[in-house]
Amino acid sequence: MKRNLVLGFACLLIALVACSSVGGEPSTTPLPPTKVPAATRTPQPTVDRTATAEAVAAEEMAHLQELVAPDLELAGYSLDEGQLGYAASEDISLTVDTFGTRVNDFLDSSKPSFANFVLGVDVEWDSETGRAGCHIMFRAGDDLDKDEFAVLQTIRLSGAPEWAIILVKYDAGQTILNAGGYQSSAAIKLASGSTNHYVLVVDGPSFIVYANGERIGAGTMPARVTEGTIAFGAWQESGLTTCNFSNIWVWELPDNE
Repeated sequence: MKRNLVLGFACLLIALVACSSVGGEPSTTPLPPTKVPAATRTPQPTVDRTATAEAVAAEEMAHLQELVAPDLELAGYSLDEGQLGYAASEDISLTVDTFGTRVNDFLDSSKPSFANFVLGVDVEWDSETGRAGCHIMFRAGDDLDKDEFAVLQTIRLSGAPEWAIILVKYDAGQTILNAGGYQSSAAIKLASGSTNHYVLVVDGPSFIVYANGERIGAGTMPARVTEGTIAFGAWQESGLTTCNFSNIWVWELPDNE
């Protein structure tokens, strides 16, 4: 009888251990590692760098044809004469809010120098009242307060717009270089907020000015003023004035022999 009880108890104990291994604590036997499939790489097309460069060059030429070529033709030149010297990637916006003052900014911080060139630029002027203007300086030195330079000055009056090319040296006064001095031109849009497209041709001592596709004047510069950088400016005598210069490009012409 006791032997049967012992055997029964042993069987019960074996059964409990078997059950606990099924529904109790997890087995400590390590599982085989899961094999992660290798990532599938999508084949990438081979880049034809030569073709890409040619496409970029073609796009740039198309842009030149659209932006520069018409103005060069207006001035009597073509894309076969000279090369693109500069094309601004951003506008230059200048604001004057103090009576009787002017502000200037160079074409580029590197102050590139140009001798003979064609310059194209859109100039939007916005002024509250009184005399104000936007100007383009050329063949200038690094210091506009000391060096001599030429400037295309445009003035927005209440009655009519005026323009002139002036030779400036602030400690020695200024000289008007175009025949007839300051001149009014119906080709220049007067209204505040209007945009005028100017083309300035500087070749040797000669210069020609176009406004919105119309030639408005010409003149000559002293032989000593031969080369320099380009800058832009705004000025006013009363009210708030803003000049915004956009679509700026400079086409370098071949040197005169």
